[in-house]
Amino acid sequence: MAWWAYRDGLITKLALRAYFGCIELETRRRLSGGKYQPSIEGLTKLVGGRETGQGGLRPALKQLLDLGLLRSCTKAGIAFAESADELRCEDRSGLDAMFGHLQGVTRKVPVPRRMIRRLAGGLSKARTATVIAHLIRCLFYRKGEGINPVGCCKASWVADVFGVTERSVFDARRFLVLELGWLLPEECSQHVLNRDGLWVAVNLDWGPEELGAPAELSTAATVEVPAAADESSGPRPENAGHFAGPSTENKKPLRESNNQKPASRPAASGGPAGFQGSNSGEKKPDIRDIVPDDFRDRDRLLELHRQAVDAKFISTSEADRLAFLAAAAHAQAVGSKPCRLFAWMVRGKRFEFITQADEDAARSRLRPPMSRPRELPTPAPTHRPEETLSADALLARSVQAALARAGFRGDPLPLVRRERPEWTRVRWDAAVAELERSRSVVRQGGAMSSVGQTLRELGVGGA
Repeated sequence: MAWWAYRDGLITKLALRAYFGCIELETRRRLSGGKYQPSIEGLTKLVGGRETGQGGLRPALKQLLDLGLLRSCTKAGIAFAESADELRCEDRSGLDAMFGHLQGVTRKVPVPRRMIRRLAGGLSKARTATVIAHLIRCLFYRKGEGINPVGCCKASWVADVFGVTERSVFDARRFLVLELGWLLPEECSQHVLNRDGLWVAVNLDWGPEELGAPAELSTAATVEVPAAADESSGPRPENAGHFAGPSTENKKPLRESNNQKPASRPAASGGPAGFQGSNSGEKKPDIRDIVPDDFRDRDRLLELHRQAVDAKFISTSEADRLAFLAAAAHAQAVGSKPCRLFAWMVRGKRFEFITQADEDAARSRLRPPMSRPRELPTPAPTHRPEETLSADALLARSVQAALARAGFRGDPLPLVRRERPEWTRVRWDAAVAELERSRSVVRQGGAMSSVGQTLRELGVGGA
């Protein structure tokens, strides 16, 4: 209902973000047993911006209360509208049409709180719509099985229901896969893509630490899957989400030759005057010319921070360094032109727009990478116990290995049941238990052979 109100212009984008922030505040109050009290300061931390005045949070909350999306909003708790009949709006035809596209979905959706905070912190319109769509279509709670994070979603369906363009949905889904790592695409045949759309798994372990290095997938998987989305005659994966028409950057394409000027002939060598490639290498970070690559690399961001300190844009304090990186995370998540937004925030010190989700992402960037302990080589065992696994255990081993390579850390059973519905929780647990017993036997055999080899090297025992 909140998205419908925003789409029809009944509330502002800030009010929509405040709605998600209120969900987080009320969740905190409930989990604390009533000890935590929702406040405008806590909402400001989640959403950012000013409290009062035009474009402030208090007017945004008033919009939610006047429309009826919020029943009440006090320190004692926040109450939300539970049905469309509570909304104070005469024309609800758009909402009825939206519910018609949802095909009567009335179940409760288990939404991860990290994503709630990210929505409150701000995403673009298309990215917000794409996140909500995948929450509805890909997250299910089943009693006795827990959360099933796997589902499918067609870009055309998202565009029709949420009132955004199909191209923007492709771009948003690409961002959620490659930049955030929140969606884990699955391999699908073209027939499945045409019929159901892209099958994905929601990364339930996603958090701010995923921003720097999102999907631990192969290049083929991360590029190919978000692209092929819906149509059999769609663009190639590397061109997904982009129009195949002419470029709109050059307004006068035929008035002059832009990139065909012949290279100047070297004076001494008398070389050719035709095209000559340049090998300038990677562009160094420059605070006067920020590029998208600067947001993806921690070292480049820290170099920009050093230049900003030299230019007197910010101070050398830890607070300003955290705000600098948080501004980069905010611009990357919210802005359609992140480089210009980031420069505006840094030069004008407009850090009041930074949210808690942005600060969490900045802290994860500042956290030094954890070095893995060096693994000492172990002697190969002279005798390895022979494995005799059942077909179920072999299948469980293959599924676990495939999901580990894809970076999936959720419950594998829903994925297995999608291909083999006859599998139950008891059967899966039995297969995993058999596999663990086999692995423990192998480890014990390897340990015994390692001890024996060590004793022989020391000259202990033997004839």
